[in-house]
Amino acid sequence: MKKELLILYQNLANRNLILILIFLIILSCNQEQQENIITIEIKNEIEINNDIKKYGLNGKIKSIKLERLDIVETFNGFKESNTTKNWGEWRSKPRNQYYTYNIYGLKRFNNYFLQDSYIVFNEFGNIKSMEKFHNRNLVSTTIYEYDTSNVLISEKWYEKTETLKYQTIFTHQDNGDLESKTFEYPNKSLEAKLIHSFDTNNNVKALMVYKTGKRDEYHTYKYDSLNNLIESSQFNSKGYLTTKGISKYNNHNDIIERRIFEANDAILKAHTTYRYKYDANNNWIEQVYYKNDGIPHVLVKRTIEYY
Repeated sequence: MKKELLILYQNLANRNLILILIFLIILSCNQEQQENIITIEIKNEIEINNDIKKYGLNGKIKSIKLERLDIVETFNGFKESNTTKNWGEWRSKPRNQYYTYNIYGLKRFNNYFLQDSYIVFNEFGNIKSMEKFHNRNLVSTTIYEYDTSNVLISEKWYEKTETLKYQTIFTHQDNGDLESKTFEYPNKSLEAKLIHSFDTNNNVKALMVYKTGKRDEYHTYKYDSLNNLIESSQFNSKGYLTTKGISKYNNHNDIIERRIFEANDAILKAHTTYRYKYDANNNWIEQVYYKNDGIPHVLVKRTIEYY
């Protein structure tokens, strides 16, 4: 009798063990399915709100190489100029850039592609430092600093390695959006601070500019239903409107005209028009700036590589 009870007990125990194993397997499958659903949702969210969409680009872009050329007048018309930027001039406007994107359309990296660079990344994959060279000579060193959440908080630009030319301090809102930039020039008296405010579409709707602790000017911005900037206004420290800009776009959402007016007498101060050449994905690969009198001024070429 005791032997039969023991066998019965063992059978019940094995049955319970099997039921427990089945339950754990089902639970594991449900959890994996839920994780897959979450992963798909995150992937879809990234693909909808990635950097490619943000900048109005199309297709699965792998890289963009951008080159800016001046157009000069000659006896036979106009031609491209190979004038390059002065690499030793700090804070000069970049003429040539290179961007790369991952398969989800998130920008991974950008650099001036005509410069050789030595880049060091931190353990999270963000750039920690960048040394730039021209003709094998060190031109500048940039140091990037991040907070405990791996958000960029400062950028320091050195001429070669020893002379700090300027630094930029970044502050962010709780949701991670940029709130302000403070530009500091150690060897100059000027200190500028830019404070941004955003609309519900995360567009900058206002910009306050402070210099040496006092408000120097402020700007306001208006957008169309497609988030294209259509109007910008600049006010001086006393609140008087000084200039206003009006922009128009084509059906690709690329700017085709911009007019700048002097606010006091509404006189046209500057008029720039743009013409484009597009690839099969409707991304522009050539952009020409025309100055006030309709003369071509600048040619920008984009070489786009796709996955």
